[in-house]
Amino acid sequence: MSERCTSDEVLAVMSVLDVPDNADLSAFIAVASPYVDDIEDKDHSRMTDAKLKSVERYLAAHFAALRYKHSQETKIGDQKASDRYDIPLSTGFKSTYYGQQACKLDLTKTLEQIDLTSYSFSSDCVELNK
Repeated sequence: MSERCTSDEVLAVMSVLDVPDNADLSAFIAVASPYVDDIEDKDHSRMTDAKLKSVERYLAAHFAALRYKHSQETKIGDQKASDRYDIPLSTGFKSTYYGQQACKLDLTKTLEQIDLTSYSFSSDCVELNK
């Protein structure tokens, strides 16, 4: 299948990451798309095209989040406070907010059944660790 979303659509959901506004997220979309194809193949009757597109946006954001740092900046008057972290709280799709959202949007629960702990991700490729 073809990819369902664009870099701009993925960027729109990634407000708390240090991602350049003009970032090309097509590599992350390309990694996410086959997983969404699996969801579509499993039960297309429950997952409309719009729902599949939403899953792909958040799943691509999940993979991008593994590359870009999370930042939070709070401003009170003239003072700013920043909080940066990039330590995952879990593994697989549960390791980022975006992966968690993709799992919630997947009505077939396909993503929850995939064990990503045997995969590692870099901005260039996904490699099997086995």
